[in-house]
Amino acid sequence: MKRLRMTSLVLAVTMTSATFAADIDPSLGCMRNPSVVGACRWVTGRLIGTNGTPSMRLFVKGSKRVLGILPAEREIVPAALAELFGKTLDLAYIRGEFQFCPFTPSKPGSMQDGCIESVKGLTTEKR
Repeated sequence: MKRLRMTSLVLAVTMTSATFAADIDPSLGCMRNPSVVGACRWVTGRLIGTNGTPSMRLFVKGSKRVLGILPAEREIVPAALAELFGKTLDLAYIRGEFQFCPFTPSKPGSMQDGCIESVKGLTTEKR
């Protein structure tokens, strides 16, 4: 019985995450997207492409914090950043300041998901 409950819990969490990602509409943009759950904020860090979902991740400078950019493969980011990311995906880090808007609440030890409204001071650095 205990095994069945744990399997049901894992299945429920997986289905909730998948449903959440499907509910984000990239055509609505970032800051005004109804999926945003909190205030947008500026963070300094490096954006990289990774294996897994989400593949676009923002590592916040001076912390262990990782922010996932959603929805996967249709990330909501400024056009200039999307173009730069596409050119440098496996070759470089993109460093700068990113205005991040959260789709999930902040929870210690977990990746927070969201979108990027705007950027400034972008540079690339070889991996």
